[in-house]
Amino acid sequence: MKMLELFIDEKIAGQSEKSAKVYISFYKRVKEYIPENKSPNEFTVDDYKLIFKKLNIKTVGNFKVVKSNLADYFKWLVSKNLMSNEQLEEFLKISFKDIDHIDEFALNYFKNFNELFTSLEKAIEIHSPDDKGEFDSLRCAVYLSWFGVTVEELCEVLKEDINKSTNSIMVGNPKREIVLPDKCFRKIVEYAESDYYESKKFGRPVLTAVHYKPSIYLFRTCRNSQISYNQVMVMFKYVNRYFEITGKKFSCGKIYRSGIYYRIYQDEQDNGELLKHDFERLFVVFNKSDEAHKKNKKYELSSQDFIQYQEWKNVFYK
Repeated sequence: MKMLELFIDEKIAGQSEKSAKVYISFYKRVKEYIPENKSPNEFTVDDYKLIFKKLNIKTVGNFKVVKSNLADYFKWLVSKNLMSNEQLEEFLKISFKDIDHIDEFALNYFKNFNELFTSLEKAIEIHSPDDKGEFDSLRCAVYLSWFGVTVEELCEVLKEDINKSTNSIMVGNPKREIVLPDKCFRKIVEYAESDYYESKKFGRPVLTAVHYKPSIYLFRTCRNSQISYNQVMVMFKYVNRYFEITGKKFSCGKIYRSGIYYRIYQDEQDNGELLKHDFERLFVVFNKSDEAHKKNKKYELSSQDFIQYQEWKNVFYK
C-alpha cells in the first residue's frame, strides 16, 4: 500500500463517516498531483507549488485549508523518516502569493475595458455570426459589471435611469451616476429601446423576432418583465459553454473585479499605492462615490482583494 493510502487510513481512524468522506475525497484528488517519479525525500519547493497550482486554488481561504491538509500528510511523512524537517519547513513557508495564477487570471480576468469589449464581440461573432440583438442583455450586463454594478443592482435598473445627454446611467439604492464610454452607452440605449431581438432559438430554422415583455426595467426577457438574479447567473453560465473557444470566460463576478482592479491600477498611477482603509479613493475605485454610500464605509478591500489585485497587475501590467 502506498504512503498516502497508509496516511489516509490513520487519518480517518476514529472520524465520523461524514468527516472520513471529506478527507478521502480531498486526498484522492491530491494523489493525482503528487510526483510519482520521486520519493518524498526528493520533494522540492517547486513540487509543492505545482500541487497548489494543479489544485486550482483561487482564494486565500481555500489555500489555507488545502495547505493545512497537505501539512498533515507531510508531517506524517516526517514522523516516518520519509521526509526531512527542512523539507517540511520549506513547504510551510509557501504563501498564497507564491502560487502562479497566470493561467487562471488570463482566462477569467480582463486587462481593460477595450479587451473585455473586443473579447465579447469576438465570442458573439464566432458563436452567432448573424446575431441580431440576441446577446444584447448579456452585452449590457457585462458592460455594467465592469463599471461597478452588482448583479443585484443590474436587476433593478430602470429604462428611465438612462440619461442620453450625459452618456450616463443611474444605478443602485441610493442612486449613483455612472458615466459610460460611447460604444458601451450606444448599445445600452439600443437595447433599452428595442421591443424584440431576432433569434434561431427554440428550434426555429430561420431568424425570427422574439419580443420582450413590456417593462419599465432595462433587463427583461421574452417571458419576464424583470430579470432575476438567478436568470443573470444562468445567462452567463449558458454563454460560457460556447464562448471558451475565444480563450476567455465571462463571469460577472470576475468582470466586476477586473473593473475594480483596473481602476485601482489607474488610480495608483496618479496617486501612489492605494491602502485598504483609504475610503475616499476606494469609493471612486468601486464607482460608489455618492455621499450616502460614504456614510456606511462598506467598500473596504480585504487582504485577499489586495493579493488578487497584485496577481492581476503582475499578469496584465508587469
